[in-house]
Order: sequence, then C-alpha cells, then structure tokens
Amino acid sequence: MGVVHFFYVYDLMQPQDKEQNTHQIWYLIARHLEGTLSHRESKRFRDWLNRNKENRRILRFAEQIWENAALPIETLMGNDIDPEDDWKILMQKIDAKREFEKNKRVAAYRKIRQRQIYFSNFLKIAALFLVAAMSVLITLHYAPSTDSADFEPVYRVVSTNAGEKANIDLGDGTKVFLNSESRIDIPEVFLNSQRYVRIEGNAYFSVVKDEKRPFIIETEHAIIRVIGTEFDLRSYPDENEVRVAVKNGSISMNHILSVDEEIYIDGGKLGRLNIDNGMLEVEIIENMDIYSGWLEGRLIFRDMILESVFTQLKRWYNVEIIYELSDISLLENEFTAELRMRTIDDVFNVIAMAMDFQYIKNEFDQIIIKN
Repeated sequence: MGVVHFFYVYDLMQPQDKEQNTHQIWYLIARHLEGTLSHRESKRFRDWLNRNKENRRILRFAEQIWENAALPIETLMGNDIDPEDDWKILMQKIDAKREFEKNKRVAAYRKIRQRQIYFSNFLKIAALFLVAAMSVLITLHYAPSTDSADFEPVYRVVSTNAGEKANIDLGDGTKVFLNSESRIDIPEVFLNSQRYVRIEGNAYFSVVKDEKRPFIIETEHAIIRVIGTEFDLRSYPDENEVRVAVKNGSISMNHILSVDEEIYIDGGKLGRLNIDNGMLEVEIIENMDIYSGWLEGRLIFRDMILESVFTQLKRWYNVEIIYELSDISLLENEFTAELRMRTIDDVFNVIAMAMDFQYIKNEFDQIIIKN
C-alpha cells in the first residue's frame, strides 16, 4: 500500500526530476524515512532536496504517506504491487488538509505545464524565423553573382515632371540632384566591378570615389566614366548635345557608338558631345554657377538664345509657352542674366523688359508671347 503513495508523488515531480533514476530517488526517500541513510546517501539526498521547493514538498507529502502506511522498507521496495486497490484505501485515510495540499500541488504543476506550453510555442515560432533566415542565406549563397553573365540587374526609375526636382541617394554615398523633366534609372544592386546608371535630362552628380568600382553613366548618345568627382550632366532628348560640366575630379566621355574615341574632362572644364556629327570637345569653364546654379534656385543665362531660355522656363515652371510673333527672329536674340527662381510672372517681367516683347498669361496658365 505504501508503494502506491510513492507512485503518486512521482507523478507530481518536476520533469527534470523524472530524468533521474526513479528507483534510486525513492530508495533514498525510503531510507531517509527509516533513518538508515549512509553518509554518502545522505549527501545525495540533501542535494536532491535542496534543488528546488517542489522536491521539499514531495518529501513532506511522502512523510505523510509514510505515517499512514507505516510499512517497513522491505515492503516499500517490494515488487508485488496493486496500485488501484492501494490508492483507494489510501484515499480514505487522507484527511481534508492533505487533500487541500494535493490540490495546491496539482495547480502549481498545471501552472508549470502552462509555462512549458508557452515556451514550447515560443520555440516553434523562433524555429520558423530560423528556417526563414536560413532560406534567405541559402538563396543568397546560391544566387548568381552580381558580376556573373547570368545576372540581370533590376532597375528602379526616378523621374521629375516640369517644375519638379528630386534629391537621390544611391546607397554608396553618391548623391544625385535631378532637375525638371529628367529621369534616372538606378539598379537595385550595383555590380561588384562597376556602378552603372542611365539618365535622361539634367542632373548634378556628387560621386563617391571608388577606384575598384568606377561610376558609369549612360545617356542616349554618350558614355561617361567617373571615379570620384562632382559634375553637372545635361542630356535632354530635344537638344542636340550632351554637356558635362566638371567641378572637381575628372571624367571621360565618349559617343555611345564610338568607344575608341573619348575625351578626358578635368575639374573646371566643360565637355561637349555634338549629337549631329559626333564631335567631342573640351573647353574651360569661366563660371561653374552657370551650370549648377539651379541647385540653389538661381537661373543663370550667359549669351543664351531666347528660344533656349523659354525652353528651360517651361521645364522649371511647368508652363506652356505659345508664340504669336510677327517677327520670329526675336527667338534668336541672346539673353544674359542671373535671376532668382521667383514666380513665373516676376521672371517674365524681367525678360520682357530686357528683350522688348510683350506677354500675357491666359486663364489656362499659358504664356503667350507677342512682339
């Protein structure tokens, strides 16, 4: 009958206690109850008892069962066991206090089990994240190299409409300032051997130096190679030249169809590619602000024909300009000025007074020029 008590107590033990040798633990408990523990057994018993509070509760319960059973150790360690009958007899002898203690232990056990369930679920979730992370690493490991022949970069497009500008950080520290009616195609990932972009329109580049990965810009008609520099690039589809004004550093430029012929443009110089005849030329820049003043909201014109001035104003202010001229030679006249980007009316008032023409702005926000 006493053996049944110990099977019940064992069911209430912590999961880690179950990992111990069951017969040795109960043998030590039984020897302790009879007071026959050796010095070595006593040390092992104290170690087990001091391990946690639950073990001490188990011992107290075993002591209560021992008092009710009052059987010698030979019977406790015997093999002739009938758990069902012994448990029924024992339950009749346990009073309300012991029943209350049992319920407390069961509740504590259930609480521990609930925590174990929560922890188990947490481990499952963590395992899912680990599998996902490993999948990503495997994919990256076996994905084609960004310099392999099979790698096709994916491009994202940043574009501006008339009257708009944009600042772009390319991720390697290079910054691009996109002017009105311009577009740049940027790869999601730069190659290991080069940094390549495509552009249409007008942009100012501040390229971070990387000798192992030159910066390459492709326009419709030209290729520009850069290591590290600042420059303004202009390549609009409706203009007959590609123009690069280098502030510092140096770049090279060639026609897209003529790789062998190229020019080198150092800081303070301007490179031009004539689209009609493919001619490349370099000249000294007298005032860099003429080419980069738009970054600071300045409109700088130097001996620019009026038609080209109006074309730039269309882009900067997103307006439509209509000509109702009795003498179209007005558009060939050269204009020089430095203006702050104010309202479109302010700018046209200055130009109209200087170039001797009239304009009106209709209800559709169209600028109509007359002379």
